[in-house]
Amino acid sequence: MDIPSNAAFELVRGVSEGPSPRHAWLSPEHTKGLQGRRSLPRAALDSPAMPLRWPPFALAAAILVLDQVTKAWVVAEVPLGARAGSWAGLVHLTHTRNSGAAFGLLGGFSLDLGAVTIDGVQLLGIVSLVVAVALAVWLARARELGWGTRLALGAVMGGAIGNGVDRWRLHYVVDFVHLQAGWFDFPVFNVADVGISLGAGLLLLSTLLAPAGGRHHDRDAVSDAPSRTDDDR
Repeated sequence: MDIPSNAAFELVRGVSEGPSPRHAWLSPEHTKGLQGRRSLPRAALDSPAMPLRWPPFALAAAILVLDQVTKAWVVAEVPLGARAGSWAGLVHLTHTRNSGAAFGLLGGFSLDLGAVTIDGVQLLGIVSLVVAVALAVWLARARELGWGTRLALGAVMGGAIGNGVDRWRLHYVVDFVHLQAGWFDFPVFNVADVGISLGAGLLLLSTLLAPAGGRHHDRDAVSDAPSRTDDDR
């Protein structure tokens, strides 16, 4: 026997409430084994389906792991300042260190906290980690963000943590990807930089291409959802 969707909803919601005259029409086959099971929270039943939250965090973790593994390999295998490989005459593997802080603005900064002294590079590392935590909290709580925005923020978060760990732990950032051919010479960068740049680009693109009401999709879905009457409660 087919169960109407509204009746199925009422059945799941009312499993822990015991039998009800409204469910008297249901056959034993439909109710057997359901009694005693914990019912779904009312908030989960009342709210619309929410997007999965783990993909942005998985992307951030993947970028962080790849960034730290590649940096560790470069430090162990390629002497500082040396070039170990070249692909297509454009992409070169060059081991460098970036100890700059905010374009030199914090180069002379020093904060003495007694047992610990924080320089400008470490301060930037702390800022990067704080930004990453703020993005994580936002991603965990926000419901109106689209998939493009979520993945973009995840990429930025992973890159920020990767470079933030370097700045705090090493007082510099390990770079090794060098794009150079003829007159073209791009600054050396790393996987974390790629994550931040791609995330920022994707965030800008998703913002520009999103329809006017796209950012309020979830709220529109809530307003469009049929409301239950007092009878249904």
